Amino acid sequence: MSAIYNLSKGKHSFSAELFDFHHVWNAQYEGSHLLRQSLWKNESLAFLSYNYAFSPKLSLRSRVGVDWLQYRLHGCEKFSKLSPRVNLNLQYQLKGGMLLWSSSYNNYNYGMDLINQARIGLNPYLVQTGNPNLKSGCSFNSFLYYSGKIKKTGLSAILQYKLEHNPVVHDYCVQDTYLVRSFINRGNIHYYAAILAASHSFNRMFSLSGDIRYNYTSVHSVCGFGNRNLTGNLNANIYVGDFSLSPYVNFRNKIVNTTSLGIEETPVNYGLECTYGKGNFFAEVNVVSPFTDRKFRKTFHHDLYAYDSDEDFRTNGQYCHIKLAYTFDFGYKTKKVRREVDRSVNSSLLKSF
Repeated sequence: MSAIYNLSKGKHSFSAELFDFHHVWNAQYEGSHLLRQSLWKNESLAFLSYNYAFSPKLSLRSRVGVDWLQYRLHGCEKFSKLSPRVNLNLQYQLKGGMLLWSSSYNNYNYGMDLINQARIGLNPYLVQTGNPNLKSGCSFNSFLYYSGKIKKTGLSAILQYKLEHNPVVHDYCVQDTYLVRSFINRGNIHYYAAILAASHSFNRMFSLSGDIRYNYTSVHSVCGFGNRNLTGNLNANIYVGDFSLSPYVNFRNKIVNTTSLGIEETPVNYGLECTYGKGNFFAEVNVVSPFTDRKFRKTFHHDLYAYDSDEDFRTNGQYCHIKLAYTFDFGYKTKKVRREVDRSVNSSLLKSF
């Protein structure tokens, strides 16, 4: 359920929002560990928003509220927590670009995939259990974003810091003759990132874009370590008549899985997308890493458990995708929406934040 009130007057705008979400789960576990689980969760949120335009170039957007989270797993104690939520955005329009500062503070909530008492065997020596007594965790995220354009060259950059306090992570212990993996709220994870992107349109037939990304993740939880990663992307767009060619390369990437606390490495990925469209006929060919056998590496080290694996996924490793389409017109002619290809390259960095 929701209720929203909005008021705008001159440079000011105000809104009040109320939300209530109610979830009920029922699950039956069979096999060697028979169990029936029932979980209800209710989340009530209240927000006050205020937006103000200081000038045609400078504006503020703010959203402050509270989150009341309650849940209870059948046979366990009830959980109830009142947490603040804050979102602030300050935007300044530059000549040919903009500068944006954004910060947010949010709490976590979980579903029955984590809040349960089920005991599931993953292999002959490893068992996974849920945790019905998870604490409340929160995250703080802040970034500074810049975008601008110099003639035919577009530039954008991001500086980001993110803190995860008491995130849900995997923890391990030994029970009987099994190694047990469960979930626990513990510690902090710090994330720092810097991204620089550029794009250039040489003419209506050719454009080039790319970015360089650096991030550092510092983990202080059931285990402690740091991970540095430098990666990037390079893309080109070529238009010749009814044809378009888009070669690209995504360089090696190494990230921390914030739940398992394992390091996941994605190898270099390159490909070519070619399209042709004329009249009612359309064709598309997409080739991904045709000459490379890609291996996805995962590593994890804990006092009780560790792994180092190379995984080969054919579905997203090497493949070729071919699409052919023809449109038939029947009956009266209807006005079609004219298809235009936007040959200007624009930054999409904000989509990932």
